[in-house]
Amino acid sequence: MAPCRRGQDARNSGEAIEAFDDKWKRFSGDGFLAESADAAEALSFVLQVVATIIMVMKLAEIAQLIALAFEFGPGRRQGRDG
Repeated sequence: MAPCRRGQDARNSGEAIEAFDDKWKRFSGDGFLAESADAAEALSFVLQVVATIIMVMKLAEIAQLIALAFEFGPGRRQGRDG
């Protein structure tokens, strides 16, 4: 048996393994990892909605700039000359 496995048999038993199993059960399954995954999915959805809103606002701004460019564009200069 290797020196690092002193006090444990080949089936991975012992106080440390049992303590690890207890801790791991709290994180895996229906524990912290599942809750974290649910929270990450909710955050992902919210961020996607915010990104869509920002994209729509950018497109609206571009449309306003185009309208402003037509308002002060070449047609306006011809009106001043005449």
